Amino acid sequence: MQKPISAVTLLIAIILFLFTELASQPDTIIAYDVYSQSMEVIPPVAYDSSLIHGHTAASKGSMGNQIQLNLVPPDTNLVEGTHFSYIERADLFYEVAAYPMRTGVRLMGWRDDTLRNNCSATMVAPRLVLTAAHCVFMRSQGWRFDSMLAAPAYHNGHYMDANLHSSVVKYYLFKSYFDGSSWDDIALLQLKEPLGVQTGWQGIAFHDDQTFFNDRVFHKLSYPNVANPFDSAKLYNGDTMYYNYGLIDYFAGQVGQYDWLTVINGTVLGIPGKSGSALFYTDNQDYHVYGVLNFANNYRHYLITRQVFNQFKNIMDNHATNVQEQPYDQLVHRVFPVPAQERVTIQMSNYPPGTYSLIVYNLQGHIVRKIHGLHGAEVVIEKENLMSGVYVLYIINTQRTLGIGKLVFL
Repeated sequence: MQKPISAVTLLIAIILFLFTELASQPDTIIAYDVYSQSMEVIPPVAYDSSLIHGHTAASKGSMGNQIQLNLVPPDTNLVEGTHFSYIERADLFYEVAAYPMRTGVRLMGWRDDTLRNNCSATMVAPRLVLTAAHCVFMRSQGWRFDSMLAAPAYHNGHYMDANLHSSVVKYYLFKSYFDGSSWDDIALLQLKEPLGVQTGWQGIAFHDDQTFFNDRVFHKLSYPNVANPFDSAKLYNGDTMYYNYGLIDYFAGQVGQYDWLTVINGTVLGIPGKSGSALFYTDNQDYHVYGVLNFANNYRHYLITRQVFNQFKNIMDNHATNVQEQPYDQLVHRVFPVPAQERVTIQMSNYPPGTYSLIVYNLQGHIVRKIHGLHGAEVVIEKENLMSGVYVLYIINTQRTLGIGKLVFL
């Protein structure tokens, strides 16, 4: 059953409404805690306004297997009058479990004790996905779901791995969208589990020079979930990743209006379920998201501006739990012996106080060992029923990933 909006939520909403005229730009952020149904207001941060472009780091994750995307515009299956393709099953082009394809995320939501289709999203940090704000909040109905589930590379009705999904614990969206003063339809969702450590993630980016978007191939990963409104023979149910790509248009709005990344042809291209999916650019070395889908007509994507970028970067750096930038070998101090026959010892330094968990994956990405409730600077792992080979070790607490190491058993 959907939870009612709490009195605290209503009070904050009233306060925000009163200050609408003073803060209608995408700067102040609302953070909504899904479990406690509470909100906090995160004030804007200052940034260097002289920079014309910027981006956060991307990572291919521990699963590796990076593939090369086509950097040449498509010449078949094109939307009429454009150089952008219609959607097709992603596995007709690439391996869905490879990077960067597996950064595409299916979002689902629990409402009235039923798990329902929702939107598309993109991994943009170890514990963060990027999507459209209307996927989590609508002023006409409030918070859309009791809770949400994020599943990277969900395909053909299956998770990429039985354990590779996570509940969403917090939403970050702009106050200007929340109070209705502007249509800043973009949001970050914080995951309970650091899925990006395995899957990898894309960076977010902005570029103030409109010519940057000329003649560059952009890509999309999405999860449409209804029949195509304009072609009933094309049925979608949200359980399969779709892909399309091509050249885009930059639509510059008038003063006081939005600029959009679009595919202008005068017809509808979006399909429910695709909302929140990213337009990303890559040179097959870096991967950066520049906008998320908001409107079906002309495939309008909310453009990540300098302001949006810097406020979201503040969330990534200072609020949402994240893998630290320091090298992992400074956290996992020593793993020995390598290789080991019966047991291996892990000695750590620079970890915060409290308990932590140890998770061991094989090279296929399957969890083969979990140990919870650990504390102290040393832990021993027995080989027991583990096969000979190489394993990846993750050490995490409730706040973040503390370290990553490698185990080798003979």
